[in-house]
Amino acid sequence: MKLEARVYSLLNDMQKAILHECDEIVLDFTAFNAKATMVVKPNFVVIGYGELTDEFLSLCINENHGYTLEVSHLLPQDFVGLKGHLGDFTLQFKNANGEIESLQTSQIVSFAPLENCPAYKGVHTPDKYDNAHCMLESLLCLCGERHYTHHIVFEPLTCQYQGRRVFANGKSVCHLCVDICPTMGISSDKDSMLLSLSSVDCIACGKCVSVCPTGSVQRQGDGLESFTYRARLYKGYIPLIVSSLDFESEGFARDFKALQTLNPLLLPFVLQVPDILNATYLLTLLQESGAPIVLYSTLGEHTHNDIATLNEIYQRIFRQNAIIGSTDSKAIEALQPLMQSHYIYTPTNKENSKDIFSARISFWIKQESYGKIAMNNSGFLHIDTAKCTLCLSCVEACNANALINNN
Repeated sequence: MKLEARVYSLLNDMQKAILHECDEIVLDFTAFNAKATMVVKPNFVVIGYGELTDEFLSLCINENHGYTLEVSHLLPQDFVGLKGHLGDFTLQFKNANGEIESLQTSQIVSFAPLENCPAYKGVHTPDKYDNAHCMLESLLCLCGERHYTHHIVFEPLTCQYQGRRVFANGKSVCHLCVDICPTMGISSDKDSMLLSLSSVDCIACGKCVSVCPTGSVQRQGDGLESFTYRARLYKGYIPLIVSSLDFESEGFARDFKALQTLNPLLLPFVLQVPDILNATYLLTLLQESGAPIVLYSTLGEHTHNDIATLNEIYQRIFRQNAIIGSTDSKAIEALQPLMQSHYIYTPTNKENSKDIFSARISFWIKQESYGKIAMNNSGFLHIDTAKCTLCLSCVEACNANALINNN
C-alpha cells in the first residue's frame, strides 16, 4: 500500500471527496502555460584575467566536450551589469571606445568579484568548485533542453515596489519579497524601481507570498481565491495544515492516526508549500471552516508574528487560541468547530489581501471594541485637516485603498 493510501484509508468517503475536490480546485486555478521549456545554448562569457582564467579558457577551447562552445572573454573593469536568467542573459559592457554595449549569452563565468553581477542560476564563480574541470562540467550540465514551472503569479498594479516613488531617504516602500527570497527568483532594479521574476531561479519556497502585504505575489494554483474555495469545504472539520511532502510520508500516516484518536474532526488541509500562509490566508481558513487550525508542518519564522496576531484576536473575541501545534494533545482533544466564527466571504479580482483581511475581520469585530493589536505591515494614518487642500493626489497615488475619496 502506498504511503498516501495509508492516510486515505483513515478517512471516510466524505473526507476523501473533500481532499480530491481540493486537488481539482488547485488544477482549475493553475494556468495552462505554467509549465515551460527552454533551450540553454552552449555559449557563455568568461570574465577575468590571470592564470585561473587562462586555464579555464584553454580547457574550453582545446578539449572536446560534446558541444561546440561559443566563449567570449571580458575583462572585469569592462563589466557594467547583468539582467535576465539562465539561457537568456543580457550582459552590458564597455567597448574599446568606452561606450556601453550589450550581448546575449546563456551563462556567465566570473573569476573576479563584480558589484553588479547578481547570483543568478547560470552565474558561476570558482569558489563554488574544486577545479576548472568541475566548473566546466557544471556549465555543460545546464546546457540543452530544460523544463521549469512558473510558480509565482505577480500583479504589479497593487505592488508597493513596482514603479513606486522612493522616500526622501532613498528607500523604497516595500521590498519584502526580494529580501526574503533565498535565490534570485525575485530581484529588484533600484534604478527603474521594477521587480524581475525568474521562474528558472525560483525554488517555489512560498516565502515571498507570505510576506507580500497586498497579495501582489501569489503561488500558481494557490492564490487567495483558490484557497478560499478549498477552505470552504472544511466547514464542520478542524483543518490540519500539512505540506504535500509530509502528507506523503510514513510518519504522517502514523501521526494522523494518533491525532484522529484525540479528535476525529481533524482533516488534513494539504498545501504544496505551507510557507505561503500569512494572516489573510489563515483568517480565511479560520472563518470558512468555522474552526480553529492545527499546524502539523512547521512554518517559517516569517509567519510567527501573523500567527501571534490571530491568536491574540481570537483570544480577545472567542477566549481561545486560533492556531495551535499538533503536539499539544490536550488542546487538540478539546477543539471543536466554533460556529460564531464562521463567515463566508468571496473576494473579488479588484481586492488586495489587505481589503480581504479588513472585510473578514470586520465580521468578527462588528461594533465591539477589543483594544489595539500590533500587525505586520500595518499602521495608523494621520491627516492634518488644517493643511489638507483636498487635491486628492494621495488618493490617486495610493494603490492599497488605504485612502479613498468619499465625495
